[in-house]
Amino acid sequence: MVVSADLFCRIHSALCFIALATVLPLQAAHAESCQPGQKTVAVAGDVPGAISYDVFVAARPLVPKRLARFVAAEQVVMLRSGTIVCEVNDDGVTDPTAVLVRIPRGSMSYWVKRWDLAPVDIDRANAL
Repeated sequence: MVVSADLFCRIHSALCFIALATVLPLQAAHAESCQPGQKTVAVAGDVPGAISYDVFVAARPLVPKRLARFVAAEQVVMLRSGTIVCEVNDDGVTDPTAVLVRIPRGSMSYWVKRWDLAPVDIDRANAL
């Protein structure tokens, strides 16, 4: 049996495709979890998450009319109760009530109040 270069290239391409098809989901699953050393917590109740610390401060106290304006301007996002988030360790702010969190599957970070977060079940966090 003679193996042509074209057949070899097709086999090689198929093997590369299979290898990528098995590795890429593992990469995505790893990217969706919290980074080592980050605390995994859950959002307790539907809460507003500000995209910057300045907006976080300006939105307080939470007045429905003001909050609606920030949401309409896409400066505040409502985070649903039970959403798993990663607490950013070094947020660069001295305010002990403000916590910067990142949604594991998202690219944005949000500022929330410390009391709007709750510990999460370790098994649930590992399922991410």
